[in-house]
Amino acid sequence: MEAAAFMEVAAASFEYNRDNFMEDREMRMKKEFMERKMRCVQGGLWREDVRDFVDLTERKMKYYLLVNVLLLGFNVNLWCEGRLPENTPHWLVLGNQVSIGGSFVFLLMTVWLPKHGAVGG
Repeated sequence: MEAAAFMEVAAASFEYNRDNFMEDREMRMKKEFMERKMRCVQGGLWREDVRDFVDLTERKMKYYLLVNVLLLGFNVNLWCEGRLPENTPHWLVLGNQVSIGGSFVFLLMTVWLPKHGAVGG
């Protein structure tokens, strides 16, 4: 008699624990699916951020390209028409030509590189 009562209590206890276990299992599975879904959404947001950064960079390169083309034109104008007086010392003329030449190379690169960056994007 006592054994039958013990078995009944054990069976009820087992059923109670099994129901809780199955409910916990289902909740854990839903949590993992939601976590995976949120990670996929987060990856999409990261990709969107990268697209925004690339778009912003290309837009800024377009504006820098316009400004640098104008500066390059001014530089060529200075090199062709910006003569120093005849009695200027040779070292000053040389320094002037070297600085104009250096700025021309720099500005030429600032025009050349953004054009290739905009084509590659």
